Amino acid sequence: MLRTLFVLRTNKFKKSINEVITKHSNVKLVNVEDKFCDDRYCYNADDKSFLYRDQDHLSKYGSVIVAEEIIKFIP
Repeated sequence: MLRTLFVLRTNKFKKSINEVITKHSNVKLVNVEDKFCDDRYCYNADDKSFLYRDQDHLSKYGSVIVAEEIIKFIP
């Protein structure tokens, strides 16, 4: 998918999340866009496996990638 389409598709969600982050400084955002997209495209798979199990839900493999990012926020 073109990254620009991904951004358009997720703008409403991001706006809501950013409102929560603004009100609660202890809330952190793990942005899958940074993990699954390059400058031009967002990918549903990499050279190892699928990142999503359907259009909106991460696969087990994709979840592990995101979990590794979440763990970085744990002191």
